[in-house]
Amino acid sequence: MNRNDGRAQFFISDKDIPRLLCVISEKFPRSLTRAKESADRICDHKFDLLGSGEKALGAEIDWQLDFKSGYRWSGDTPSAKIKYGHKRGADIKVPWELSRFQHLVTLGKAYWYSKKRIEQRAESKESAVVNAQKYLREFVGEIEDWIQSNTVGYGVNWVCPMEAAIRAVNWIWAYHFFRGGEEIPESFWKKFIRSLRRHGEYVYGNLESEFPRTNHYLADLVGLFFIAHFLPDYEGSKEWLAFSYYELIGEMKTQVSEEGVDYEGSTHYHCLVTELFLAAYILGMKNGIDFPPDFKRKLEMMLEFVMTVTKPNGLIPQIGDNDSGRLWFLGENGYSRRLDWRYLLNLGAVIFQRKDFKARSGDLGEENLWILGEEGLDGFEGIPVNTSNLESRDFPASGYYLLRAGTLRLLVDCLPEDRSAPHGHRHNSRLSFELSSKDEDLIVDPGSYAYTADPEWRNRFRGTAYHSTVLLDEKEQNRFYRRQPFEFREQSKTRLLRRESTADYDILELELQWAHPGYFYQRRRYRLAKREDILLIEDRISAPGKHRFRAFFHFAPGIELSLPKEGEAAGISRSGAAVYFKLVSPARGARMLTQKSWFSPAYGEKIESRTLRLSSDFRDRVDFTYLIIFGKRKEEIQKKLAQVDFTTA
Repeated sequence: MNRNDGRAQFFISDKDIPRLLCVISEKFPRSLTRAKESADRICDHKFDLLGSGEKALGAEIDWQLDFKSGYRWSGDTPSAKIKYGHKRGADIKVPWELSRFQHLVTLGKAYWYSKKRIEQRAESKESAVVNAQKYLREFVGEIEDWIQSNTVGYGVNWVCPMEAAIRAVNWIWAYHFFRGGEEIPESFWKKFIRSLRRHGEYVYGNLESEFPRTNHYLADLVGLFFIAHFLPDYEGSKEWLAFSYYELIGEMKTQVSEEGVDYEGSTHYHCLVTELFLAAYILGMKNGIDFPPDFKRKLEMMLEFVMTVTKPNGLIPQIGDNDSGRLWFLGENGYSRRLDWRYLLNLGAVIFQRKDFKARSGDLGEENLWILGEEGLDGFEGIPVNTSNLESRDFPASGYYLLRAGTLRLLVDCLPEDRSAPHGHRHNSRLSFELSSKDEDLIVDPGSYAYTADPEWRNRFRGTAYHSTVLLDEKEQNRFYRRQPFEFREQSKTRLLRRESTADYDILELELQWAHPGYFYQRRRYRLAKREDILLIEDRISAPGKHRFRAFFHFAPGIELSLPKEGEAAGISRSGAAVYFKLVSPARGARMLTQKSWFSPAYGEKIESRTLRLSSDFRDRVDFTYLIIFGKRKEEIQKKLAQVDFTTA
């Protein structure tokens, strides 16, 4: 590991900020005013976190309170005695999320924006002075109050080292925004530095290193990596830096497959893990620390996976858990679009000089200017755009298959059994899929909604029936314990039977062996016609004896489902586009109906949606074939339907 001989460098310095504000004012004219509006709400202690809706927390913030449920943990209780999820209805993630202090960057931007108004001698100079002082006082007041209210090792905010690590990273960001504040006494900074040192000691002494390791351990390492750079003179920093550096290299080998996919079985956690690795990599670059070529190669591949699964609307599909967690929020759009991870592709385009990353990431976001600076903006704009279409892509070892045809885009979940990987964030979603056309979601994975606060909803969202797959005899694909939100027994086995791609179609055939008495077998074949925007799905279930079959198709919120005739369903999207569903070869006694369901766009939030359900009783074997056609008008749907040759499909 090599390192510059000079002082540690961060992403920004107080000398960079005035110029960056000018660039942001030009490129993102609404960003700074939105930051000011958000900062004013922060000063009023109004927060909207994890589906809470905007809540006013009062003049003094209670850092031990879950303000969604009203439950409060005692700040005098040793943190080791506080159990995650012990209180029904209370969500420990709410005080954790607030105590990550990801809102301090917004305060810092508003502070500098007010200073800029003062320097410009604007008509509102007097109010700008007042605002700058207000934001600075809020920063100092929150930090001092939090330190006083959260003794190390006591209370809810010292339960999880990952939370301390993320908090430390965001405090370091805040330091670089506020360290020039003339009114901040030196005594405050000494207290601030002392607390950051204790954060490092706590994380290093309580590493979440149990096997198999997860994103928690990575966050611990990244937090140590940042603190070690920030406190280079502290006697333990060299040890923290070396330890976190080599452990990050090791975890890249362990947690990320040769396909560049995180092994936890969740698209969201893949993006979070990518963000963690990338943050350490860029900070290392700025300080002359070289990561090995294999680390860099896999990091680039991780970004390729993000690019591959990102839909045209900029959002990722929700396979597996999604807790909406991020390392930081540097732009003003991140809070409202938790499924949008394209800023990672912005960074990857510049770092790896990838035209395809740029083409699918959109314009460089505001958050990337704080990370890459003005040079990064120039570098991004100098990369030519690759306008070629993204082709079908397989990640067989990791269990993801992307099929593309015309405007249709299909991502299929075939996660393999992997006893070396953690299973706590996996869902019973084998052979399920997400389907979109252009920038419209058609069939979606409903998401996660909640973890410990509501065990019933937790199990509903991770259960088989909440995915677009088959449920047999009301049994789950894999066993989980209803009172243990992260217990998940990987028992069923998946297998690829056929994969074929031509100029006319994509075919994917998969098998799922259910680990239940009698060992059920489900085979599902996807056939995507590339010229007609038509998807054909065939299910074959083999199970000795008499059984109950149910298949589910979860449509995106806003799609109105109706049943115009027996064996057919029609959906109309918000844009007026039509989705036509036809049961081609119904089994005897098959029934089709629509039912109310729920979709979770972010942790703690759920909105109503519609689900199409098919059911039938059968003995020994049953076959179903479904046809899904997408078009802009009813006449287009009818024309496509007339062209389908069911004998060869």
